[in-house]
Amino acid sequence: MTETKWAQHLSTVEQRGWSTVPAVPTAVSDALRQPFAQDHSAGVFLELGRTQTLGFAPSLEDFVSTLERSSLGSPYETLSLEKVWFQESNAETTSQASNTVPFVPHIDGSRYFKVMVYINDISLDDGPMHIASQAPNANEARRQTFDHDYKELELNRIREVSREDLIPLVGQKGSAVLFDTNTPHCAGLVGDDCLRQVVRLDFSCSQWDYTRTRSAAGKSPVKRYLKKMLP
Repeated sequence: MTETKWAQHLSTVEQRGWSTVPAVPTAVSDALRQPFAQDHSAGVFLELGRTQTLGFAPSLEDFVSTLERSSLGSPYETLSLEKVWFQESNAETTSQASNTVPFVPHIDGSRYFKVMVYINDISLDDGPMHIASQAPNANEARRQTFDHDYKELELNRIREVSREDLIPLVGQKGSAVLFDTNTPHCAGLVGDDCLRQVVRLDFSCSQWDYTRTRSAAGKSPVKRYLKKMLP
């Protein structure tokens, strides 16, 4: 995808909080699909940093760098890929926490621009992400009040919005959802015998403050690397 196309998507996300890409480059989706062919458990089974991701999937270099360059001079000035999560969800994993974040409308304490690539076809039964159509900056003042204990206090839960108010972002495998985590969103519930496989690329932005939520939260406890995939 060209810088011009990325810039158009960035503009859309800035205005309504999200945008969709019908298909990422085949080389990119093929590379991101590889870890799912290895033995893995449900949930977030693999978390990688930028260098590790590009190490096992060099085809992502142009995809990532083009997006980063397109952010220059935009409302998302200086985006930078920070981490990549590989996740598989099923009926069991989603039903266990269906009444809590991330399965209820919320915003994230640490704000990111995210690219979520669908590894399999995601229908309504496969638990698509649901999201509002709302300018992300509308929630920035609220996010800035969060301290390190915001999760325990559920300060990021948007109670004035219900799941029924949100748009389910279904899509075919190889498509992608782009969104700003300041926009109210929630994970979808997966039906029986259904599956949701996604890869999430998290881009930080030089304009956003991460210190209040990162200082005590630290790193994610989920860090299971597929040694065969890494250099």
